[in-house]
Amino acid sequence: MHVTELRKCIEARFPVGQPTSAARAVTGEPYVVVGRQWPKTPKVHGIVEEGESRELALDEETACYQALSAFEDYAEGKAGTLYWRHPPDLCWENEAEKSGRCFIVMRCLISDKPQLPQFRWERWLSPEQFRQLEKC
Repeated sequence: MHVTELRKCIEARFPVGQPTSAARAVTGEPYVVVGRQWPKTPKVHGIVEEGESRELALDEETACYQALSAFEDYAEGKAGTLYWRHPPDLCWENEAEKSGRCFIVMRCLISDKPQLPQFRWERWLSPEQFRQLEKC
């Protein structure tokens, strides 16, 4: 499994909503970092708490399966829309050489809450991002 396949697998489970580059989704709720926290046990399975270390893998395939497992834990019992802030991305210990151990970074939210009626995109996006959003 590769990162593109991981994203397709995740997005097949939920409709995908409008992303933001802010700390909160269009529902007003904060995004979460999905992954395997290590060595401490997180309060919510499938989520990496801010500032905590995460489980590393030796290759992309293992990292993708770890991320998918973490996402399934996070998504268990949830319904609604998937909002990405940062879609799955592979990160290496030595990014320049793409070597060492690796992990998947992703920040998202699954929510059944509606978009805030007066959500002001211009507060959260750069002027260029806001113009691109208006074209959609």
